[in-house]
Amino acid sequence: MIKNIMMRTVRSLKMRVFHKLTPILLVLFFILLTVINRAGDKESQNEEEPLPMRTDRQKGIQQFEIPREDKGTGDKDSPDKIKTGDKVEVKTNEDETAKKQVTVNEKVNKPKGTAVISLETLREQKLNNYKKEIEFNQHLQDTKKKFADIVKLAETILNSNKKWKIVLLTFVDEDNTAFANSWLCNTKYLDLHSSLILVTYGRESKEFMDKNWPGIRKYTLEPNVSEQDLRSVQLTPRKLQIINAIVHAGINVLLLDVESVWFANPLPSFKADEGSDMLVNFAPKSRVNTGFLVLFATEKTKSFWATLYGKLRSLANTSSEHSIGLETRFEDMLHSMLSSRFGGVSIRELPIASYSEGMWYMLSPEERKKTRPIVIRNNYMSGFASRIDRAMQWQHWFTLNNGTCYENRIKQMIPVVPIIKV
Repeated sequence: MIKNIMMRTVRSLKMRVFHKLTPILLVLFFILLTVINRAGDKESQNEEEPLPMRTDRQKGIQQFEIPREDKGTGDKDSPDKIKTGDKVEVKTNEDETAKKQVTVNEKVNKPKGTAVISLETLREQKLNNYKKEIEFNQHLQDTKKKFADIVKLAETILNSNKKWKIVLLTFVDEDNTAFANSWLCNTKYLDLHSSLILVTYGRESKEFMDKNWPGIRKYTLEPNVSEQDLRSVQLTPRKLQIINAIVHAGINVLLLDVESVWFANPLPSFKADEGSDMLVNFAPKSRVNTGFLVLFATEKTKSFWATLYGKLRSLANTSSEHSIGLETRFEDMLHSMLSSRFGGVSIRELPIASYSEGMWYMLSPEERKKTRPIVIRNNYMSGFASRIDRAMQWQHWFTLNNGTCYENRIKQMIPVVPIIKV
């Protein structure tokens, strides 16, 4: 009897354990079943769409391979094909055609991918760039011939004046003729005029300068065209052509603005300069001062100004740019190229305390005492009449009402500022 009681107790205990474990076992069973099903689905997917082998990839990019005669020959002009993941880069030695990419479709059921740019297009672009470079080089040669007369004037200056190995260059039209007259009076005793070339623009400015300054070397653009007709013609591209012609002839140039006042002759501080391609003056938080710019005729300077002229020439050929103003675009491009030291050009910055712009007039008396100006450009004021009034108020105007030089004021200016070598 006792044995029966123990057996019933054991069976009762087993049933209780079974009832408690059954839910847990069922959960574990369903989890195991889910894992097995997912593994089976993944395996079936792999069987339906196998991953492409390397040989399949190679078949997909064969259409973009370079012809046998163009690759592996060591030719510098031959492009190299480099596979990078999903893309194939077609590289050439030209900067313009670098990093061109050809996209390849990796799926086996699409045997060929789509090329973004073909090799024929790359070759055509390279050929067009080659032709443009040849045409531009020819244009520079034509520029030398076209402005051979002004180059001869510059060479005459260097041969007759051994003291300064630099030519002063400025441009005069009807608008700034009065400024040019005042500046010539301002500098007549500074031993500068023998090194100066005055480029007049149009008939009226030429006649005025011939009458009042017959001893100054001049070169006239469009001598038979009135100033009114010249309004529709941009002076800036021709200005750059003249600069290129002189610099490419191996002649140093000081590009200056006649809307300035000079307190001394700065040339002694420049004639022995070495190691710089250009001397420039950056106005704080503004563009470079184009009213006083020294260009030494180095190879880097020649390349720099040829490139600058090429950029501006492209803009001049588009009619939409005329409304913007090529002079402004020229100054912007010049500032950008100088700031980035384009072509590795070496520059020396002129001290703003000595080579100032129109902001000098806005300084307080205490601030002006900290400067020793050699040249002040009369800008940062709209209108020629306003600038003339400001120059008169500061006694920086050197002509009388009849156009003759104000001799007393000129002589008072000469000893004011000693030459400071920069």
